[in-house]
Amino acid sequence: YRLRLAIVAALSVPFFPLALAQVSGGTFTTPGYLPPTVQRPAGQPAAQGAAAPAAPGAATVIRPSTAPAAGPQAETLDGVAQRFEPPQPGEFQKFVEAATGRSLLPFGAAFFTRPTPIAPDGAPVSGDYVVGAGDEIVLRAWGSIDVDYRSFVDRNGMLNLPRIGSFNVAGVKAADLDRHLRAQIGRLYTNFNLSVTLGQLRGVRIFVVGPSLRPGVYTLPSPASVLTAMVAAGGPAANGSLRRISLMRDGRSAAELDFYDFLVSGDKSKDMQLANGDVVVFHPAGPRVALVGAVDAAAIYELKSREEPVRELLRYAGGAPVLANPNRVQLERIDPAQPRARQVEEFRLDEAGLAKPLRDGDLLTLLAISPAFANAVTLKGHVAQPLRYAHRPGMRIRDLIPDREALVSPDFY
Repeated sequence: YRLRLAIVAALSVPFFPLALAQVSGGTFTTPGYLPPTVQRPAGQPAAQGAAAPAAPGAATVIRPSTAPAAGPQAETLDGVAQRFEPPQPGEFQKFVEAATGRSLLPFGAAFFTRPTPIAPDGAPVSGDYVVGAGDEIVLRAWGSIDVDYRSFVDRNGMLNLPRIGSFNVAGVKAADLDRHLRAQIGRLYTNFNLSVTLGQLRGVRIFVVGPSLRPGVYTLPSPASVLTAMVAAGGPAANGSLRRISLMRDGRSAAELDFYDFLVSGDKSKDMQLANGDVVVFHPAGPRVALVGAVDAAAIYELKSREEPVRELLRYAGGAPVLANPNRVQLERIDPAQPRARQVEEFRLDEAGLAKPLRDGDLLTLLAISPAFANAVTLKGHVAQPLRYAHRPGMRIRDLIPDREALVSPDFY
């Protein structure tokens, strides 16, 4: 009789196919669903996004955080977070969107849309970092002399060490600093060991001008380069160039950077270290073309000169994909000399087509290959291998279904 009651009681409990969480205080939750809202006991603090400790017999409730999600932010040198906003679309971007129905970004714009914190003072420096006034040098020596001293390079570029002397270190690279001081101190002492490292680094105040997203005055760590200043300024504005960024020093052009060299091949050979008072100049954008269609890197590209071949554009985009039809490519071109300025051309991606020059305002569309098969027979349904098979002359159905086992699908087992 007790066994029957137990069976009846068990069968009266509804069955849930989903796994149930452990019952807590008479309330259960299923995976993937929020638990029911219950009242929190008076005097008990609530924490956003975490479960409050439940009293005996009370249900445990996990409330989702109601705090607004933080947008993309970057930490500046003074610790103040700034929100990164993408630049407003320019006229050529609007023109391409109206022509293709797609909103394309300039090539390389994604590099500046993600938050990039400025490197802290404790970050390691490269060996070609040039020591200057305001840098802290940590020097330890033992043997015939015993020194454990931290000192800043003064405005004259001198490092002053008590009971040892003053040494000029301005202009010395970080990789050569140990050897340089060892030679200087070796004139006075012998039989000693030396360890030299860099401590707190100086800051440099630079200016960013031209069509950048956030032009202004910036104080950056001394190892910062032109690329660091570009990121701090948010990159170019809608009419700014990524092919020509100049570094002006003492009224003269010290370097000119083509950001495409860095994006495409990682070349940083022209990325110079900044000095106090440098001016980073964003120039207006040059000729621009758009690449759309059967390509992963659809974007707006800036030309280095007035004309560049199709081959160069495809090199920026990583090459023509295999899904693009090499026998048919469309080019929309603006010719102001014609009564109707917009024209459409078609050509092939052969040697002559790859050498075809592109001009300002061109819209290049790579068409996709046809999905049709040249020699395929398709077998579908409840079969062992529903595939496409190569067709042969004289082929029969029994070639696709040779025996009864070919009609048994894997689901049967």
